[in-house]
Amino acid sequence: MQPKVSVALATYNGEKYIEEQLESIIKQTRAPDELVICDDCSNDETINIITKKIKNTHFDVKLVLNDKNIGYVQNFSKALEMCSGDIVFLCDQDDVWLSDKIEFIINKFNIQPDIQLIIHDVDYCKEDLTPIGQTKLQRMESNFDIESDYVVGMATAVRRSFLVHCLPVPSAPEVTHDKWLHDCARVLGCKGIVREVLALYRRHSLNVTAPSRLNVDFVTTKHYFGNDFLAFLKLFRMETDLGSPDISPLVQWLNSRKKVLLDNGFSSEDRINTFIQYEEKRLRARNSRQSILRLDRWKRLFPIYDLYRSGGYHYYCGWKSALKDLLRTYA
Repeated sequence: MQPKVSVALATYNGEKYIEEQLESIIKQTRAPDELVICDDCSNDETINIITKKIKNTHFDVKLVLNDKNIGYVQNFSKALEMCSGDIVFLCDQDDVWLSDKIEFIINKFNIQPDIQLIIHDVDYCKEDLTPIGQTKLQRMESNFDIESDYVVGMATAVRRSFLVHCLPVPSAPEVTHDKWLHDCARVLGCKGIVREVLALYRRHSLNVTAPSRLNVDFVTTKHYFGNDFLAFLKLFRMETDLGSPDISPLVQWLNSRKKVLLDNGFSSEDRINTFIQYEEKRLRARNSRQSILRLDRWKRLFPIYDLYRSGGYHYYCGWKSALKDLLRTYA
């Protein structure tokens, strides 16, 4: 029996690109059964374009207009909660899907029953959808931890049986809808990565995430960072902020949903407990770093050394984080 497929599309002032995205959904070799569109109070032609485009679709479309602007994270959370499909695809308003994307991902889910979330690769494209000659995974693989850092909402699909336990997305400053779903799946060991390119990832000045030269002008991350010294300076600036809460939303979620996650076979108790312990140690290290930053710079050297020697900086960027704590002011 074929699964029911939903697409969750969040829109806001997307008149420039929304028609191309909708067209790529309509032309799928395996059409969705349901398209849920949540618009976050657009004041351009987005709604008119959507209304015209969906008139003759051969699948159900729900168009929901928010009464007030709630931001893209909660707008996505709302769209996801309204989806009724067995498999739910996340969709941005400004990209283009390749025609076999849904069919390909459904087949992957069918042959990997233990995988709850799948992310595929994407072609980096300029605003006019001209590929720059590099995929997202190619860009990241030599500089990032793919398992934890490769997060692209528009390249993500998730089983609804798992999704319902992840919603609503927490309203916290450091939480985005796609990172949240990926973290939930990653810590439980049910995230899958496929290297096939199934969408064109449009980068432009209005992107919500990282609207920078990194996204459009350079073929490799190395070219973006430049020489080793400039690379260090940029990575130094990107190092983790310490303004996170005393307990992470992810740990709160695991503690509150542990029984139902185990009952549904999403993970093992050992894996969940191991992650919680890891997060508790990381948060203790974060608290130590905050205490160190409250000291005058000349008093920080030995506390930083002690924290480094005890492994506290292992949870961040190692010696780079230690050096940053020595030099920066406390915020």
